[in-house]
Amino acid sequence: MDRQMSAGIQQSRPSGKINHEILMEETRRIPILGEVVGQLRNIYGSSLAEQFKNELIIASQLNRGPMNNGISNPHMDMLLGVDEKISDLLHQLNMVLDPKSKDKARELGSYRDMRFEGSLPEQERRLAQSTTLYIGNLSYFTSEEQVWELFRRAGDVRRVIMGLDRFNKTPCGFCFVEYYTREDAENALRYISGTRLDDRVVRCDWDAGFKEGRQFGRGKHGGQVRDEYRQNFDSGRGGWNKTIQKRNDQFTQRNIKA
Repeated sequence: MDRQMSAGIQQSRPSGKINHEILMEETRRIPILGEVVGQLRNIYGSSLAEQFKNELIIASQLNRGPMNNGISNPHMDMLLGVDEKISDLLHQLNMVLDPKSKDKARELGSYRDMRFEGSLPEQERRLAQSTTLYIGNLSYFTSEEQVWELFRRAGDVRRVIMGLDRFNKTPCGFCFVEYYTREDAENALRYISGTRLDDRVVRCDWDAGFKEGRQFGRGKHGGQVRDEYRQNFDSGRGGWNKTIQKRNDQFTQRNIKA
């Protein structure tokens, strides 16, 4: 059917300039054509899209051109019979030419604040509207200025709140980044999460909104809880976890006395 339609279009191809008024009439009459033309306008410049656009214009002229006097043309009927194929092509064009259509920046991740003051539905609602991100896996040596410099590339940052050791008031590997708009926060998830800062992979997730007190670590030793269960040596996160460090110090002291 595709070969027949293509051959018929080639034989009946009108000469002279394309009548864009006829095209607009067709796109108003047939919703799928309006959607196609609108999408092609957004991705103008693609050779595939331009070719498809030309075929639509030709088909519209065959059906409503001055030579046809408004009489239905079989070539247009063929085109209308492949609406599903047209929609499929639109989806493929979007996937290739619009990276935002296949990412997960707008989806809520698994991170939830376990001390959120409110119901689960309320937390989900705030997460869906939030412009604040929780940033994890930072080095203890990463400064607020570095965080600003990195995340401002995704949009206008309203403020950065660095996570602090509850006792020492020193950075302990996390922070909150608040944007002015949801779109900018999505861009940060899309383009910054998974990149490296101070040789560490930055992890970003949606946060329901910063409240005073959340900047302090919740671990027994003042830092983050996850650092107290770490079994490996991580120089960017304070070395060993506090429990292992204490045990190693006691072992070293016994060896010195012996």
